[in-house]
Amino acid sequence: MRTLTNSLFTLLFVFVLSICTTHAAVISSSQKVDSLLRSAAQHIDSNPQKARQYINEALTFAEGADLQRSVANALNYLGITYYNEQQYEEAIQQFQKSLKVFFRLGDKDKIANMMKKIGLSYLNQKKYSKAIEYYEFAQRIFEQEKYIDYKAETHVELGVIYRLSNRYSNALKEFEEALQLFQQLDNKTGQAETLHHMGVTAHEMGNLVKAQEFFGESISIYENYLDYSGLSAVLNDYGRTLIDLKEYEKAKKVLEQAKEKIQIDNPHLLGRILSNYGAVLIYKSEFQEAEQYLHQAMEIADSVQAKELQAQVYRTMYELYFRNNDTRSALAYYQKYIAVRDTTANVVFKGQTSPDDDLHLSNLIIFITVFGFIIIIGLVIWLVNIIKQRDKAHEELRKLKETKS
Repeated sequence: MRTLTNSLFTLLFVFVLSICTTHAAVISSSQKVDSLLRSAAQHIDSNPQKARQYINEALTFAEGADLQRSVANALNYLGITYYNEQQYEEAIQQFQKSLKVFFRLGDKDKIANMMKKIGLSYLNQKKYSKAIEYYEFAQRIFEQEKYIDYKAETHVELGVIYRLSNRYSNALKEFEEALQLFQQLDNKTGQAETLHHMGVTAHEMGNLVKAQEFFGESISIYENYLDYSGLSAVLNDYGRTLIDLKEYEKAKKVLEQAKEKIQIDNPHLLGRILSNYGAVLIYKSEFQEAEQYLHQAMEIADSVQAKELQAQVYRTMYELYFRNNDTRSALAYYQKYIAVRDTTANVVFKGQTSPDDDLHLSNLIIFITVFGFIIIIGLVIWLVNIIKQRDKAHEELRKLKETKS
């Protein structure tokens, strides 16, 4: 009996040891991959080529150890490096490869995330139908999984895409869906931002009165429930609507509020506010002061290389010089405006090009794996002790029988 017990214990020990050794190697490879991806993340914005060196090394390790999730994460990182360089077709190829792996893993959350990144890449190429297609794929997943918050955010993003493609009715429909869900969640930030988008859409449709209503509702939520982090953007767009309504004094006060409440680290928005403020002064025939504000806005646009802001300022400078009867300068700025007007802006929705969650998930998996092995080893030790106690009882019983005989 003792020989059989020892044999079973030896076999069990060897089995557990082999499992632990195998998984220790897997964990080591996974940690190596994560370390390389962290190094890549530090260079993604500043040095994409350096980032790709780390990513490709991580990809080699992951494929060699058959770490499919790590393979998918590395491909996702590659896609982000190309996306940040505005190489959208190459980004789409890497995101598609990552998507296929996540499909094999059955990870619906990551599938939806990759669908959005592919859609965003198409959006920045102005391929609006393809962008909508991929966002709707992601939306169906959120509906299946009953992720109401993600569903609401995706309605907003679809609304923005529809607005950019001049499909305003569809845009408002998406925003209305989002607003209802944010109200259901009692998400005041979501409500305020959605109403802001609705105001911008109504303005572009030419319905300035409705735009004014949407902006007013958004501002009210910010002032009553939230901090002022997003209020300046709403006030700026509201000011633009008031300019088009020819309510110049009111627009001036609103834009002054926007400038007062702006975040320090948002030069792009400050440039837009200054440009709109310059426009108000033009319509009030205060040309010299308007020119000063517009030059400030242009300095900001040049410093942050914001083509969209440059186009806005050029368009307003044209208006300034045309109204001031300087037709030569007006023509020069109009030509500059035309030159940059159709430059593709790099559109980014919140959180969609950040890879950090992948690393956090990988670390969690490693922790769960290690913790699981600790439990297994504990169970083995417990089982061995039980077997030893049983053998000891059998031995004592045998001795008792021998004594009686």
